[in-house]
Amino acid sequence: MNPRALPLALATASVVATALGVASCAVQNTRIGIEAPPYSETSFKPLGDFLVYRCGTLDCHGQPGRNLRIWGANGMRLDPEASANSDFGGPPTTNDEYVATYRSLVGLEPQVMTTVWTGCQGQNGPDGGADYPPPEVCHPELLTFVQKARGTEKHKGGQLICLSPPCPPGIPDPAPYDLQDVCIVSWLEGNVNATACRTAARSHYGLPQDAGAE
Repeated sequence: MNPRALPLALATASVVATALGVASCAVQNTRIGIEAPPYSETSFKPLGDFLVYRCGTLDCHGQPGRNLRIWGANGMRLDPEASANSDFGGPPTTNDEYVATYRSLVGLEPQVMTTVWTGCQGQNGPDGGADYPPPEVCHPELLTFVQKARGTEKHKGGQLICLSPPCPPGIPDPAPYDLQDVCIVSWLEGNVNATACRTAARSHYGLPQDAGAE
């Protein structure tokens, strides 16, 4: 190479490298925004406890290989020294575990979650509670985790929610509503029905079938 051309070549290479570096940083620093029910332990804990009990066992979503991962007292723990306890009698679910489950849930389908939250947020009934059944602008059924729970999408754990009879074995007929669905939809509306979540998590709804092979 002509010695006089070397500085120009080096300068050109430097400019190209800088441009590539800026472009690379711009891509790496781009964040995909997700509009979703805002997190607080108070607002997410009722849904989180329901998910831990119904879906968070080690043979279901309480394992790292799942797209939807659920951490908590009934299965997968953030602290490897903490044990799972199927009766909620062991170490309780921690706030960090609620946060991890929340992030997994809202990040599963970010664009769909944004669409659902946009239509569902603030849909309160005349008593100030979440509006259920949801109004026409609210479409929780767009979310895959809702479809699987309702049995409209194939789910190894089987149908968990029954909106109208006949219902699968182990799932009582809605009277008048399935409290599991009320729990989920009310959270998506931004006004979680803690009583529905607590009742759905700890009473007459049985555990899903073994989903270990899903």
